[in-house]
Amino acid sequence: MGTCPDPLRSAHNAPMSKSENRNDPSGLVVLLDELMATGAQTPDDLIHGAPALIDRLAPGEPEDLFRRARIAQRALIAAVNAIGRPRSDALRALYNLDPIPRSHKVALNQTERREKAGAVYGRSGENMRRRTEKKLLLTLALELDYRISNSEGSTRAVNHPYFKPPHQLPPPPLEFYRLARERHMNRNPRNTRAARRPWTQK
Repeated sequence: MGTCPDPLRSAHNAPMSKSENRNDPSGLVVLLDELMATGAQTPDDLIHGAPALIDRLAPGEPEDLFRRARIAQRALIAAVNAIGRPRSDALRALYNLDPIPRSHKVALNQTERREKAGAVYGRSGENMRRRTEKKLLLTLALELDYRISNSEGSTRAVNHPYFKPPHQLPPPPLEFYRLARERHMNRNPRNTRAARRPWTQK
């Protein structure tokens, strides 16, 4: 059964050049690029951001979408962790894989996540987007393709001789979340009254 095209997604994803097609024969880089818009902190991020990636990482019946989304998200996290630092640090930032502190309810948007990933390399978010992002996505696509080809689509880490052990990226500075919360308040004037309450201040 055919599906209706998403105009927003079609506008966001321009046709790839011949060189990009050669570098991404599996199509995983394109799917991973789509997923960056929402991140991958929860399974529903994959459902909204890149549902086709779920089909690649956890194929199955449409009725099992929620279960497959959970499996795909865990497989993605395992693949990122298997890559090793500093690339996995940047990928965890790009996909918002680290827990958000309880005191900060607003998640980082894509621009802020790029800034956080760029900080891993001492670069700006824009420099990260232009010079490093596609290389990181290709690295992650290679790892995922290896797991798919070798039936390693689970959450287990594959012990490659050229990969470092998994690690946990340290929590980001609170400044990231403070700025995100301020922008959220500016976009929603109704929240400014709550922001001025003394018990909500630091």
